Amino acid sequence: MYDLETADIFVSRDVKFHENEFPFVKDSDSVSSTVGAESVPNDYVGVDHDFLDDLEYVLEVGEGSLVPENSSQPRATASTPHGSPEAVVHDHGSPMVSPAPSAASSATGTGSLDVVVPDSSSTSPIALDRAQRPRQPPGWHRDYSSKSSMSRLCCVLRGIDLKVCLFLFLIVPMCTLGIYIHGQKITYFLRPLWEKPPKPFNVIPHYYNENVTMENLCKLHGWGVREYPRRVYDAVLFSNEVDVLNIRWQELYPYITQFVLLESNSTFTGLPKPLVFAANRDQFKFVEPRLTYGTIGGRFIKGENPFVEEAYQRVALDQLLRIAGISDDDLLIMSDVDEIPSRHTINLLRWCDDTPEVLHLQLKNYLYSFEFLVDNNSWRASIHKYQTGKTRYAHFRQTDTQLADAGWHCSFCFRRISEFIFKMKAYSHSDRVRFSHYLNPKRIQNVICKGADLFDMLPEEYTFKEIIGKIGPVPHSYSAVHLPLYLLENADKYKFLLPGNCVRESE
Repeated sequence: MYDLETADIFVSRDVKFHENEFPFVKDSDSVSSTVGAESVPNDYVGVDHDFLDDLEYVLEVGEGSLVPENSSQPRATASTPHGSPEAVVHDHGSPMVSPAPSAASSATGTGSLDVVVPDSSSTSPIALDRAQRPRQPPGWHRDYSSKSSMSRLCCVLRGIDLKVCLFLFLIVPMCTLGIYIHGQKITYFLRPLWEKPPKPFNVIPHYYNENVTMENLCKLHGWGVREYPRRVYDAVLFSNEVDVLNIRWQELYPYITQFVLLESNSTFTGLPKPLVFAANRDQFKFVEPRLTYGTIGGRFIKGENPFVEEAYQRVALDQLLRIAGISDDDLLIMSDVDEIPSRHTINLLRWCDDTPEVLHLQLKNYLYSFEFLVDNNSWRASIHKYQTGKTRYAHFRQTDTQLADAGWHCSFCFRRISEFIFKMKAYSHSDRVRFSHYLNPKRIQNVICKGADLFDMLPEEYTFKEIIGKIGPVPHSYSAVHLPLYLLENADKYKFLLPGNCVRESE
């Protein structure tokens, strides 16, 4: 409703409509009470056009709708000053401009009301539709809009109770922060919902005793015995694992024909690195006669997936193997430096005949040292009968056959904290370093001694039972039985890898 006295619009449910009353008629005696009566001339109807302009802006009502459709009388208009065009209103409701003022209007002045009948022979009038005139919202409408918005806001706030406020301003931000910090844990825990476990391996039982002849050992596995052993090539990509590489080559030395090592001046993540092996080559003089060492320049492509650089280096390792002289039916060990096959496993496979063309090796999975045994399910290491043009150096699943208990996988088994930090930033899974404090040396030292995860991750398993069973730190193991021979013979030098010695050097 619109209050004429205060010029305010208000809302009320107690409204009565009087259809026969016309409050805007100036001369009430001349207007009939019948709506749309043709006997009432429009000449005597005074309309507050300023109010209608404002009301039309709000309600979008055209001026033409104010005049009854059956009215045939022309609309009254105010005469204009001399020299200005007159506004003429035709019976269809469109304002027109007469090109010249009439004599009658000039005589009467500017304050009288005249009915101007346009001459059909004159120049066509120019339309002055309301939409063509500059329009501004009335002041009372702007005040009403702001008051109305504030009223709605107040109503909304009055309808919100304390519980809703707590939910919006306390619970929601806390949940958002929790998802940001622990989102990776949530996705790993829910992994069984969208990812099925891989097909189980066909595991071959592994028989070994140092007092059993090779002929009997091959027979126990269902294989024949060769007249002479195959040649064996051990090929690795090297980053910075000097201590573990020494243990590996000492373990395999009696049975390896050629050691092949490729080193790059770039990490998988595109960071520049020194040639660590070249700087420590004196430690490996015992393999020098059987060593094929190569280097490759990094591409240093910023933002590239680390696995692309890794694949690039593995392709280069294929070329280095050909330079080393590998040929068909030779055995090729494909594994990372920290995936160490046992020497009796390699000796078995080089003497036995009818072995699988490709065979994955099941390794005991250790973390930080041989004190923390995670499980027995490391499987990526493999051994191949080389075939020219077919064998490609890779580090993924290539067959369903696996030989049980074939060695050790010691992940993050470093002497110095600085080596931990380097690998965390350099290897293919560097995206797991989600927060900078993960690289704090004190934190890393505490994590090592607890047997916890460096990246604060849940176990990478495919069933809820396995995930829940492995949540938390890895239990301590105090067994040093069946470890690499060179490690035990040089226990003082490699004390940090044995049970009960978790403290690492800072530099």
